[in-house]
Amino acid sequence: MVSCASSKPFRRDRCPHSWIRKLCQLSVGLGAIIVELEVAGVLSSPLFSFFELRFTLLGQSILERMQTGH
Repeated sequence: MVSCASSKPFRRDRCPHSWIRKLCQLSVGLGAIIVELEVAGVLSSPLFSFFELRFTLLGQSILERMQTGH
């Protein structure tokens, strides 16, 4: 879990890490949505597969770095 330690207290929703985490989760979610559409046969273009992979990998790698603190 990423903590947002600060010398002065502030609301959690203003923590920059929470916004980064939400963006990464959104990225992973976008990848998952594209996969679902591909499975359903709505999207069949290789271009969509490329974007799905990019979104998923980007979001997961940033989330992993945040969790390990690197």
